[in-house]
Amino acid sequence: MTGNRSTTGLTLYAPLYQAAMKGDWEKADEFFKSHPGAINVRITKEMDTVLHIAAGAKHTKFVEEVVKSMTGTDLTLRNKYNNTALCYAAASGVTKIAEMMVSKNRNLPMMRNNRGVTPLYIAALFGHKDMVWYLYSVTSDEYLTRDDYIGLLIATISTDLFGKK
Repeated sequence: MTGNRSTTGLTLYAPLYQAAMKGDWEKADEFFKSHPGAINVRITKEMDTVLHIAAGAKHTKFVEEVVKSMTGTDLTLRNKYNNTALCYAAASGVTKIAEMMVSKNRNLPMMRNNRGVTPLYIAALFGHKDMVWYLYSVTSDEYLTRDDYIGLLIATISTDLFGKK
């Protein structure tokens, strides 16, 4: 029975998911007006929120509107892999999206996922140079371990970022 309830819930949020994937803020806003509180609901099997989806889909304006409606604590919501939406922004490479999130919650760059990696490492792994520089500038040095620095060095070499101007 639990599976049915879960599937029904995901079906209810399908229009919100589609709006986030397309970057259609008007449709999402309509949904939020008829479903107050939906901005923080997990809308996928992976437990992603609308912010995770929009950040991963690189919809800057949509993310901006969602972030305006969230508290700094809301931005720390994690999916089933312990990724915050900032992890998705790091993977997308859209620095402006990361900047919006971090300006509302300065602790986001230090939040690690299930594998123990930071958004900074994720950006390096995907080869997003500007994102790496931005996240490095907002990630607390004392938070990064020796293993983090080694991992970052390897990731930046592997993605040909090391030494790029």
